[in-house]
Amino acid sequence: MLLFSWSFLIFLLALAGCAVPNAERQPGEPPLEVGRVISGEVSVVRAEVLRIEGHALALVGILAPPVGQRCIRPGGKRFDCGLIAQTALMDLTAGATAHCRIAPGTDDAGLQYARCSIQGYDLSEGMVYTGWAIAWPRTLQPLRRLEAGARKDRRGMWNGRFEPDWLPSLEGV
Repeated sequence: MLLFSWSFLIFLLALAGCAVPNAERQPGEPPLEVGRVISGEVSVVRAEVLRIEGHALALVGILAPPVGQRCIRPGGKRFDCGLIAQTALMDLTAGATAHCRIAPGTDDAGLQYARCSIQGYDLSEGMVYTGWAIAWPRTLQPLRRLEAGARKDRRGMWNGRFEPDWLPSLEGV
């Protein structure tokens, strides 16, 4: 009988995380044209960043906790919600071909934004719906509604508490 343990899963994912590809754009790599669609297998870099066809892309409209971010479940149990969020994106993309349309703008690391989907399923929406990412405050209303539902139903990070120290300053937003 196989016993499932969250701590064992996190240990395995941490080991796998040692081989996570670099998320930075390669030196001299020209930006992709806005509107261009690239398709292929996905490698998850972080909970909001994936690599496809050699390009690191940030999922548009979301913010997700980094690996190492601690969250607290009801009852006080702490866990690495960044690692779980990254695993959630791995689960959404496992063995599938993603289609990413380059969007305007870049994130704080200089990665281009993209709207990515698998068989019509939007990955940004999936991450917000499951509660492992939040809708960036300046984002579209549908993502904010999905976040409200995740909060109400206590999915993902919303099933407990998390410190917002990984979120950028929202002054002026």
